[in-house]
Amino acid sequence: MPKSLQKVMLKNKSLHPYTVFVFLVLGLILSSCKSKGTVNKGSALAVPSIQRIDPALRPFAHQYDYFSFKTKLDYEDGRNAFLFTANIRIRQDSLIWVSITGPLNIEVARAIISIDSVKIMNKMSGEKERYPIQYLNKYFPGEVDYFLIQDFLLGNPLAASKAPCVLDTSADVTQFTQQDAKLKVVHHGNTKNYTLQDVLLKDILVNQQLDATFEDYQKVDSNAFSCARNIQIQRGAQLIKIKGEVYKFRAHEPLEFPF
Repeated sequence: MPKSLQKVMLKNKSLHPYTVFVFLVLGLILSSCKSKGTVNKGSALAVPSIQRIDPALRPFAHQYDYFSFKTKLDYEDGRNAFLFTANIRIRQDSLIWVSITGPLNIEVARAIISIDSVKIMNKMSGEKERYPIQYLNKYFPGEVDYFLIQDFLLGNPLAASKAPCVLDTSADVTQFTQQDAKLKVVHHGNTKNYTLQDVLLKDILVNQQLDATFEDYQKVDSNAFSCARNIQIQRGAQLIKIKGEVYKFRAHEPLEFPF
């Protein structure tokens, strides 16, 4: 593990949820906080997440009862640069589990996201923290919830705005734009194979936005899953860049969520 990362982890007994979410969000992050045992239950909602997505974008969305993948992540924020591996497990509309390891295969953090909370364990200090899922709203454009995180990880369209979709089919790829008084959401997708190329989330009221591209699609069932992600998060003058490279994934196999 890089000495700079080890120093950060040891000095900060409480691992900031923003840091964990940033890693998850490109492939690295974010219900009960138990010292032992396995989390095997989540409060899944009656409304499937796919129904929250605008009808024009639903053909781009894919669902799996269980999905897991491992991804290499390259993080840079202008002051720090880290290489991580994230092991991510998802139970549809219920739980997201993340384990983050450093270059020497040392686990530095573990997190679990349920519908209403984010729980984080700093593996270097043993400290655990619990936050309401709404805590993340202060860091990212729009209203961040469990379903937004789940869809981002799966490479699905983001149901970040309830505004109707405006389509532009003048280019080779179709542009889907949603905009309300606060948020602008733009997706570009290929309607021949229903794969997303990129997504933009921009807070109109403040200087804050997230850009992500989706590349290197691999077949999962009859669907396609993006194995290369490039993400940029801008918060004022701060620019965070994350590259994710998925090297292993599987669908439909029951998973455990130890915490």
